[in-house]
Amino acid sequence: MEHFEFLRKLHDFIEQSFRNRDDSNPRTLLIHSDSAYLVRQIDQRNIARNDLRSLLEKLLDILAICVRSDGAMLFPGFFNEYARHNESYDVILSPPSKDMGALSRLVFKSRETYRDSSPLTNLIGIGEAATRLERLNSNSHIGFAKESIWSEFATIGTKVLFIGVPATYLTYIHFLESTFNAPYIFNKYFKVPVLNNGNIIHEYSICPVRFRDSNIRWNFTQFLRHCLLKGAMIHMPGSGGLVSILDAGLIEELFRIEFEKNPFFLLEKKNLNYLSFQSVFERSLDGIALPNFHKLV
Repeated sequence: MEHFEFLRKLHDFIEQSFRNRDDSNPRTLLIHSDSAYLVRQIDQRNIARNDLRSLLEKLLDILAICVRSDGAMLFPGFFNEYARHNESYDVILSPPSKDMGALSRLVFKSRETYRDSSPLTNLIGIGEAATRLERLNSNSHIGFAKESIWSEFATIGTKVLFIGVPATYLTYIHFLESTFNAPYIFNKYFKVPVLNNGNIIHEYSICPVRFRDSNIRWNFTQFLRHCLLKGAMIHMPGSGGLVSILDAGLIEELFRIEFEKNPFFLLEKKNLNYLSFQSVFERSLDGIALPNFHKLV
């Protein structure tokens, strides 16, 4: 691996995004990445498989410089097998699902990490400021709960970085839908244990999910264009929009404004009758689906 010009540009891009930020809080960066995209930027001759780890380690070094010694890098650690296969989730032993990407799994296997205990909204973190995840371990089996790390994003100035992943994968949007009590969100009860190193710490978990119906479509594209226009999202020059950074505080502010005007603004209007939608939604609730009571937990 000889050409690391992309990583240098990435470093400069991240630093620029933090430049005018109040540094009274440690820098926190949530990273979503596609290792295949990263490989293509570094070596067009196709990097050997056994070199991928060293490339990801180099990326982690660059990210660590950007967040500084007192900051935190966060990575999606969602354990989707919990919902898909009723497989117990272990905070210590369960690796992030494969679709979380190679970087998340490398961090989990090779670093001292901190992790919350909600299986389906899970984040893992490294760095000094990531210790707040450890503090939240015993309380966050309720996804996107008010004591979770997600609820601190706006106040601590978290940046969300996408490398080779479109911003439509912005999980923070799902947190905002829950915390603002979007009418199409409900809380699903999973009677599957949550463990810590083999010991049960919770008999169940609860996670906000979207109502599933064939006539409903979610479309973030227009909102993301608005975020780009207002400076809440910036693209790295030359990346074609595949490398971007979003500011959690600004995203929340823009979401609030749009939500107050229309709580359905993230849904496509085609074939959607909002009044019938609500009645169908209410009939769908059963013993494992509860109204959105996010603000009560």
